[in-house]
Amino acid sequence: MFGGGVALCAALIERANGPELSGLLLSFPVTIPATLMLIEEQTGRRQAAEDARGACLGGAGLASFGATVWALSPVTAPSLTLLAALAAWTVTCALLWRWRGPLT
Repeated sequence: MFGGGVALCAALIERANGPELSGLLLSFPVTIPATLMLIEEQTGRRQAAEDARGACLGGAGLASFGATVWALSPVTAPSLTLLAALAAWTVTCALLWRWRGPLT
């Protein structure tokens, strides 16, 4: 049910803003809710919450990767752009993981 609601929101965003933005949202309904539901059923709510937190950290890393590629690709060689984006992703995820604090 939740995944269907997210897919509907992605479709509405696509109508308002075009396919570029909504394409980013279409993988969400397939992966996150289904995975978290299975984790909760098998290992409990706390582990599902920790995995959801990890998904958020990974999403922030992906956003830093994408922003770096977007900013550097017009002015830098592709290999250097990807290397810088990998570094941005690594640093972002490492810092957020370190600062995330205990799950309450």
